[in-house]
Amino acid sequence: MADAKSVALFDSVKSLGDNPYFGAGAGLFGIGVLATLARKGGSYAQLLARRNFLMSLEVNSKDHCYHWLLKWLGEKAHNRNHTSVNTIFLQGDSGKISTSFLFGPSPGTHLVWFQGWPLWIERTRETQARDFQTGMPYETMTLTTFAGRPTLYSRILSDARESALKAHEGRTKIYVARAADWCEFGTPRLKRPLESVAFKPGLKEEILDDVRSFLESPEWYQSRGIPYRRGYLLHGPPGCGKSSFIFSLAGSIDYSICILNLAQQMFTDDRLQHLLVHAPHDSIVLLEDIDCLFQKRGGDANMPHPHSNQPYSPGPLSMSGLLNALDGVGSGIGRLVFMTTNHPQLLDPALVRPGRVDKSVHIGYLEPSQAETLFANFYPVSDRKSRRDFVEVFRKFDTSSISPAMLQAHFMNFKETPHMAIEKFENCVN
Repeated sequence: MADAKSVALFDSVKSLGDNPYFGAGAGLFGIGVLATLARKGGSYAQLLARRNFLMSLEVNSKDHCYHWLLKWLGEKAHNRNHTSVNTIFLQGDSGKISTSFLFGPSPGTHLVWFQGWPLWIERTRETQARDFQTGMPYETMTLTTFAGRPTLYSRILSDARESALKAHEGRTKIYVARAADWCEFGTPRLKRPLESVAFKPGLKEEILDDVRSFLESPEWYQSRGIPYRRGYLLHGPPGCGKSSFIFSLAGSIDYSICILNLAQQMFTDDRLQHLLVHAPHDSIVLLEDIDCLFQKRGGDANMPHPHSNQPYSPGPLSMSGLLNALDGVGSGIGRLVFMTTNHPQLLDPALVRPGRVDKSVHIGYLEPSQAETLFANFYPVSDRKSRRDFVEVFRKFDTSSISPAMLQAHFMNFKETPHMAIEKFENCVN
């Protein structure tokens, strides 16, 4: 009985084999299996090759070096058939703005060579996700090359960074707060020489030495348990050079400037603390006219500012939030903060206590030595006799309330005639 069943099964299988439709289907099935195995085997071999014989670096558009790489690739890539453009506005020494175009690789895959090694660049762009501040889509750049050169990417990033910094050499970047991030404001400004700011003899050097001493001694602060941050208050009449000095100081130490306008409604306690902690590296945080933000605690909240007749409008930012952001537990490390005011007597004592303001400097009206410095800077071709004549005329009048801005405005009326600036100096006083 069993033998009969075996014979019947054998005959059935044999009959299927003789069936042309079944044979064709089995052949197609076999081809499909082989194709699937080949495809998966190829994918696995490719993955194995990438892991063992290639190395990749992924950079997203939120990273600072992304735009450095774009500029670097624009200089290295030779395939101009598929490019993207970035319009750049450059400010010359005269302040005139010129336009240039930076061409770089468009989204896709590109091949460049660096130090004899091939480098495949794949630039991808998101279609949905966008930066809510700029409205630009997020991008990712992947650099791939053969394994065996672990320092190659470090050299590429260093080369890209140096190329980007050369474009801003001799200039100072200005940042402003936008929502929860810092954004560059305009184009980098030409550095202002510290010598062009007329202060009392030795005052500029005193502040500069103090700043450099702070920047060079983080270990000293750490070893003594002192928070590594420093605050300065520059106070005095308007037009005496407080903001100009901060700008020239930033250029002297190769720092950028982060301007905080705390009167904006966008500032809350948490957002201010976040901005101060995440300020760009090597930057000065500047809070101008700090007296216009808060009155002394305990006063009438509806009382207007005594020198502007405008009511205080701090917005959602509180005094305690400002104080905690400056030197609270969560405040930043290694930060330089400069505050300016025309009316230091209006500031809350808690704001200017040691630890928040480590150095307070009064910048007053012009003295004869400062006036001579301004005259020499404005008229560099003038001789010593002209400078002495100007100082003598300067001493004859009541100059106790003449600011550098006022004197500069007077010189602007006689750009090429220093002798006329001396003869008509009475107009500046009156």
